[in-house]
Amino acid sequence: MSGYFDPITGVVGLEDRQIMDLLGGRSLEDLEHSDALLRTFLHEATHHASVIGDIGAAYAALLASTDISSETSLIRPRQSTPMALDMHTRDWLLFQLCQAYYVPMLEGLAVYAEYDLFSCAVDVDSGPLLHAKSIYLGKKFKAAVSAALKRMRHVADPSESETLLAEMTKVREDHFNQYLREQRLTGTAVMFKRQLLATPLDRTNPLSCYLLGYLAIKGLYARRLPPSPLRMSTLFHLGVQATIFRDLDVAIRLVSTHDMDINDVQVTCGEVISRIQDRLDLFMTNGREVLLRIQATTTGESKEIDEQLLSSCLFRMGREVHPLASNHFGYRHIFRHAATPVLLEHSGSDVCVRAIDGNLLGHCPTVPNSDHAPQGTVEIASTPSGSELALLILTADGLVAARCMRTGAWNVPEQVALFDEMPSSVLAHQRLQHRVPGALPVNAPKGEVAEVLADTAEQLRTLGEQVLLNLAFPVPIEIRARAKEILREAGFGGIFPGGEIEELAKYSLIFSGEGLSIEEGARLEGRSPEACVARIDEFNARAMEAIGVPLFQMTDPQFATSLI
Repeated sequence: MSGYFDPITGVVGLEDRQIMDLLGGRSLEDLEHSDALLRTFLHEATHHASVIGDIGAAYAALLASTDISSETSLIRPRQSTPMALDMHTRDWLLFQLCQAYYVPMLEGLAVYAEYDLFSCAVDVDSGPLLHAKSIYLGKKFKAAVSAALKRMRHVADPSESETLLAEMTKVREDHFNQYLREQRLTGTAVMFKRQLLATPLDRTNPLSCYLLGYLAIKGLYARRLPPSPLRMSTLFHLGVQATIFRDLDVAIRLVSTHDMDINDVQVTCGEVISRIQDRLDLFMTNGREVLLRIQATTTGESKEIDEQLLSSCLFRMGREVHPLASNHFGYRHIFRHAATPVLLEHSGSDVCVRAIDGNLLGHCPTVPNSDHAPQGTVEIASTPSGSELALLILTADGLVAARCMRTGAWNVPEQVALFDEMPSSVLAHQRLQHRVPGALPVNAPKGEVAEVLADTAEQLRTLGEQVLLNLAFPVPIEIRARAKEILREAGFGGIFPGGEIEELAKYSLIFSGEGLSIEEGARLEGRSPEACVARIDEFNARAMEAIGVPLFQMTDPQFATSLI
């Protein structure tokens, strides 16, 4: 099941037809959501959580600036020098930098969420897990916590109530993690993991960034040895977002207008690359600082976009570039998915909602002065913290109706104020279709400058690949070069051919995230613990011989963690 993410609007395209039942008064707890949806949900939700900060805002602005059909430019070169650039050409080069460095790590972290992210006993939770719990936790695990809740009603001692509350929370988290592990060991999940591991590690293959980014992210994880709190997958996931994808200094440099000469832009690229490396070093060496950054991003201290950055971003999304982009930009932080087009029939203060085929879905009251457009969408929307969760009926111009998914009430004033001018995500995506710019903009300089731009872009791609390879394979350069060559044709399938790559994929899923005890892993695999250890040792030995790094980490003889 596929989805998409739009970095400009923050729209997550993820179809879930069951939300239509919510129009009739059902709650999320009543719905049987598709298990097959979970993997894609976690992937796309990670995209959203990662790009709603500074770096994501700048990336979206660069995408908007370079994805234009007009031959005019918002900013012409300040002076007619041989190396002068207009803004869109300048932005194109910075966008290539983002594609080389940030996009593989973004995809790698999203794949990590698919296969390795578990709920941990900490006070914060990652956005993807928060949203997944709101959708999947209710019906699947309602029975699991009901017994603890029943016991709490008969407890008089407050201290014991606290103990039971903690017990209930643990029961819920354990069941949720058990559900995650079960879904990751289905035949379909193993097949997708096998396909990932067998992806050719070749930059000319567009799917290569998924494997390279994932290996780089897992390489970062491998450097956080126990007892580091960042070994907890939730904190690790949050830490990468807070450290790598939130950096105001880099974001402002990415959308600067003070470097409109090819030489100046090359200097900016060098400064950004140096800053990225500094952030990676920080993550690997200063766990305390990473935890402080997590705290800042999960307590609301870093959610507002800096005014200078916002101004630079919106300027690039002006009327000449994307008429709708600036209108949607202010709602990028809202997580919304499962949007489904509907027909709307307005009558006074009510609206009749029909499916596209005309079938009646329900009636509901509308907000004051709502748009009376005949088409719209029904979708689920949530704030980043998950504090507000609503079923929305939207048109291209804003909110028609909102149902609070906590209480079932329609058009609660707080939610109306929050979502009032938010446009339909599906209609936004349809009207904001854009492509990832590869070739230079049509108005880019020709001749020598074009050659310099192309050469610089290729250097950025090469340097970005080297940084990611360094994270994935922390070995001497000659061994790393050999690893890249061995994985070029068929990924890990070149080391483990035939059915072995599928077996490797299953082992990597069994010992995913923070890892698992050998005893429990052997039970899941249907082997003895001794046979399980022997197979892990064989995987590691062959990998060490071929690419110089192990595929499983065993800091304890009775415990293994997958590094792929």
